[in-house]
Amino acid sequence: MSIKTISTSKTRKNGTAAINAAEYVIPLGGTGWMVKGSQAKKFTAITSTKREAIQIARSVAKRKGWAIVVFAKDGSIQQQISYAE
Repeated sequence: MSIKTISTSKTRKNGTAAINAAEYVIPLGGTGWMVKGSQAKKFTAITSTKREAIQIARSVAKRKGWAIVVFAKDGSIQQQISYAE
Protein backbone atom coordinates (compact mmCIF):
# COMPACT_ATOMS: atom_id res chain seq x y z
CA MET A 1 0.00 0.00 0.00
CA SER A 2 1.41 3.37 -0.91
CA ILE A 3 1.00 6.30 1.46
CA LYS A 4 0.03 9.73 0.19
CA THR A 5 0.21 13.05 1.95
CA ILE A 6 -3.17 14.71 1.63
CA SER A 7 -3.44 18.47 1.20
CA THR A 8 -5.10 20.36 4.08
CA SER A 9 -6.53 22.94 1.73
CA LYS A 10 -9.44 20.72 0.68
CA THR A 11 -12.40 18.95 2.17
CA ARG A 12 -13.18 15.55 0.72
CA LYS A 13 -16.54 14.79 -0.91
CA ASN A 14 -17.61 12.79 2.15
CA GLY A 15 -17.13 15.88 4.34
CA THR A 16 -14.08 14.68 6.29
CA ALA A 17 -11.18 17.05 6.75
CA ALA A 18 -8.08 16.35 4.70
CA ILE A 19 -4.82 15.82 6.57
CA ASN A 20 -1.33 17.05 5.68
CA ALA A 21 0.92 15.79 8.49
CA ALA A 22 -0.01 12.53 10.15
CA GLU A 23 1.13 9.30 11.71
CA TYR A 24 -0.36 6.41 9.76
CA VAL A 25 -1.35 3.05 11.30
CA ILE A 26 -1.11 0.53 8.46
CA PRO A 27 -1.81 -3.24 8.40
CA LEU A 28 1.06 -5.48 7.36
CA GLY A 29 -0.88 -8.27 5.68
CA GLY A 30 -1.69 -10.32 8.76
CA THR A 31 1.76 -10.05 10.33
CA GLY A 32 1.25 -6.94 12.43
CA TRP A 33 0.85 -3.19 12.14
CA MET A 34 3.20 -0.41 11.03
CA VAL A 35 3.30 3.18 12.29
CA LYS A 36 4.78 5.62 9.77
CA GLY A 37 4.89 9.40 9.65
CA SER A 38 3.66 11.05 6.47
CA GLN A 39 6.95 12.91 6.14
CA ALA A 40 9.21 10.00 7.14
CA LYS A 41 11.28 7.79 4.87
CA LYS A 42 11.32 4.95 7.42
CA PHE A 43 8.63 3.53 9.66
CA THR A 44 8.29 4.66 13.28
CA ALA A 45 7.41 1.22 14.68
CA ILE A 46 6.13 -2.24 13.83
CA THR A 47 3.83 -3.87 16.37
CA SER A 48 1.92 -7.13 16.68
CA THR A 49 -1.35 -5.44 17.66
CA LYS A 50 -3.38 -2.59 16.22
CA ARG A 51 -4.00 -1.20 19.70
CA GLU A 52 -0.28 -0.85 20.38
CA ALA A 53 0.29 0.80 16.98
CA ILE A 54 -2.48 3.33 17.68
CA GLN A 55 -0.96 4.14 21.10
CA ILE A 56 2.44 4.83 19.52
CA ALA A 57 0.92 6.90 16.70
CA ARG A 58 -1.16 8.89 19.19
CA SER A 59 1.89 9.66 21.33
CA VAL A 60 3.91 10.90 18.35
CA ALA A 61 0.99 12.85 16.85
CA LYS A 62 0.21 14.63 20.12
CA ARG A 63 3.86 15.63 20.53
CA LYS A 64 4.09 16.99 16.97
CA GLY A 65 0.58 18.47 16.78
CA TRP A 66 -0.25 16.11 13.91
CA ALA A 67 -3.11 13.73 13.22
CA ILE A 68 -3.37 9.97 13.15
CA VAL A 69 -4.93 8.04 10.30
CA VAL A 70 -5.86 4.44 11.08
CA PHE A 71 -6.36 2.05 8.19
CA ALA A 72 -8.50 -1.10 8.29
CA LYS A 73 -7.09 -4.44 7.09
CA ASP A 74 -8.82 -3.90 3.72
CA GLY A 75 -6.86 -0.65 3.19
CA SER A 76 -9.75 1.73 3.77
CA ILE A 77 -9.44 4.61 6.23
CA GLN A 78 -11.09 3.52 9.45
CA GLN A 79 -10.45 6.54 11.66
CA GLN A 80 -8.85 10.00 11.59
CA ILE A 81 -8.02 11.99 14.73
CA SER A 82 -6.37 15.41 14.67
CA TYR A 83 -4.16 16.68 17.49
CA ALA A 84 -3.39 19.97 15.72
CA GLU A 85 -3.38 22.99 17.98
